Amino acid sequence: MQKFIFTCTCGHEIPVQAADRKEAVDKMKIMMDEKAIKQHMEDMHPGEPIVSVGEMHAAIEKSLMTA
Repeated sequence: MQKFIFTCTCGHEIPVQAADRKEAVDKMKIMMDEKAIKQHMEDMHPGEPIVSVGEMHAAIEKSLMTA
């Protein structure tokens, strides 16, 4: 298993363990569902509009890196 990290534009890092990057992306997308995105936006981006699930998932695909 490898450790992968998604770093949000706010600097918040979200780790995930996976066998490879594809699995890590899939796991992160499951973790960052509508409810988790809403909570993250309220906690880390107060006053900003809540991003869509599609926007978040695109950011995950682009930014997820090996730790």
